[in-house]
Amino acid sequence: MAYWTLSGLYGIVPADRVLQLVDHEDAGSLVVSPPNAAYTRVVNAGTKADTYIDTYLRGHYTLPLITVPAMVSEMSNTLTAWFLYLLSDIEEIPAKIEEAYKSVIRMLEHIRDDKIRLFDEEQASGTIQVNKTSDDRLFPKTVLDQY
Repeated sequence: MAYWTLSGLYGIVPADRVLQLVDHEDAGSLVVSPPNAAYTRVVNAGTKADTYIDTYLRGHYTLPLITVPAMVSEMSNTLTAWFLYLLSDIEEIPAKIEEAYKSVIRMLEHIRDDKIRLFDEEQASGTIQVNKTSDDRLFPKTVLDQY
């Protein structure tokens, strides 16, 4: 499962700008199915962003994340945008994108260093806390032991 989404990416970089960054063949649009070269470039940037994130999360969480927190999705969209600019022919990445990239890296470093957790302890460990005791049983242990 990818952490980034096309709609999330468009929240950072407008759709027309994304197209300018990736449409080297002048196709005029991103075609998802079957994917054209422009869309494939976006997917490759998104995959690279997800790999970056997984590198920081490795050893702390089971990967890939099954439940993707909004924060991880937002970070992936930001990194995808940064990679699109980096891989384009544009000489200078806009300051807004560069600052967002640096912010994401700082956040990932905090996660790696256990200063920030993506999930609370129960979610991270896979355990569930219940409110039942042995007194709540319908059949006592002595009855169950007879079977």
